Amino acid sequence: KFIEDPFNNIPSAKEAINLSKKFAVPLHPKYTDYWGNISVSDLSTLREALITGYDDKTKKLILKNRTTVKEILERAFVPHVVNENCLILDNSTIKIYETIFNLNHKEFVDMKNEDNVFDYFSSISPIKIRNKAPYFMGTRMGRPEKSERKSMKGVQSLFPLSDKVGNTRLVQKAIELGRI
Repeated sequence: KFIEDPFNNIPSAKEAINLSKKFAVPLHPKYTDYWGNISVSDLSTLREALITGYDDKTKKLILKNRTTVKEILERAFVPHVVNENCLILDNSTIKIYETIFNLNHKEFVDMKNEDNVFDYFSSISPIKIRNKAPYFMGTRMGRPEKSERKSMKGVQSLFPLSDKVGNTRLVQKAIELGRI
């Protein structure tokens, strides 16, 4: 059903993980965060916080509300809720993070030789993670209703005429001179 109508049939977190593992494809974009916005050291800090806050038996994840972890989550656009002393993630995010951060294996991963976060993910995760947004393009929009009227010097015409016509820019005069 995902192949027939991929835009309307979005897999659940568990289905997305199974599809990625079975067909060796990257994780579904709905469950991929903006990991390209953070550095490898930030990802290491986040993984350590996830490992300390993850409980294997209950499959719950409670992160301590540290400013560094919160800033990393915000830069990666990870949805979370702040509750007094902890940061709460939703259940689908926890299922995804359990797999991509390999939270069941709590050993330290040396990341000194990793160039970017996606190399790091390939070393610890059984699922391919791709960059969700490699580039951000922005634009600036002014307020046209507040702009001042711009007046142009001289007479304006639809067709460019030679300078010899003068400032009247009459088409008939340009034809008489033989230069348009």
